[in-house]
Amino acid sequence: MLGAVGTDSHFAVKKEWFFRRLLSSDARQRALVMEKLREELLAMEIPVLEAHLPTMCRLAREAPLADIRIGCTKLLEEIEETKGLRYVVKCTPENGDPVTDEHSDVSSFFGKSEVISIVKNEDQDIQEIFIRSFLQGGRVSHLTRMLAWHKSYLQLFRASITTIMLNGMRVSTLDNLISCMDLYHWNGEII
Repeated sequence: MLGAVGTDSHFAVKKEWFFRRLLSSDARQRALVMEKLREELLAMEIPVLEAHLPTMCRLAREAPLADIRIGCTKLLEEIEETKGLRYVVKCTPENGDPVTDEHSDVSSFFGKSEVISIVKNEDQDIQEIFIRSFLQGGRVSHLTRMLAWHKSYLQLFRASITTIMLNGMRVSTLDNLISCMDLYHWNGEII
């Protein structure tokens, strides 16, 4: 169990990893984790619980997996009923409708209607990319959403990111990169 915000110096790290348990491609595993998260969240002290509300709201509106969105929405409702806590998202519609991924600002240069929705996306290839991106990092980045207009480029971009970040650079690759950098340094151009 997490301690109070003021007493735990590693709280931000623990908070970041708290919801990572949901990042599974197995729906049964996610359901079990959601129930465990529910129990832990309802047992938390109010200051700690308040710190988790923004992440739960983000998951409730932007997770590409419906079971996570529904589970987080129900959990937020239960927390509001039992604990009296409610997190108001800054992009809440004026008419009081629930906040969705279509309400969040992704870019200053593109209107909300120009950004491909995570939730209401009908292109299966892009939806799979959104799901993989979410399972790898816990969110679908704004850059990924913007690149979704160019599906082939997005696929190559995500494959590159996956190769670099998940597989890492092997020592031999790193050595080759350093030797190329040395060649560039001495010759002024890559041979």
